[in-house]
Amino acid sequence: TFNGTTQRLYVDGVNVASTTYAHTMTTGTKPIEIGRYDQNSSLAYGNQIAQPRIYNRALTAAEVLQNYNSGKNTYK
Repeated sequence: TFNGTTQRLYVDGVNVASTTYAHTMTTGTKPIEIGRYDQNSSLAYGNQIAQPRIYNRALTAAEVLQNYNSGKNTYK
């Protein structure tokens, strides 16, 4: 998640890392990419990404955990 000042990385619903990063989100003409950077296939994530989502705000830790728990049995 990113709230404009802090980036947080969640793995299996648990916050495993965070860092301060002040940045303003901007709009652009390129498409949104998940798992790849700047339309460059050599910079693509090579595995599957399950259930990616985009929100107009940073989710709380409780919301991230709720989303994880609601979908974790989908791929068993």
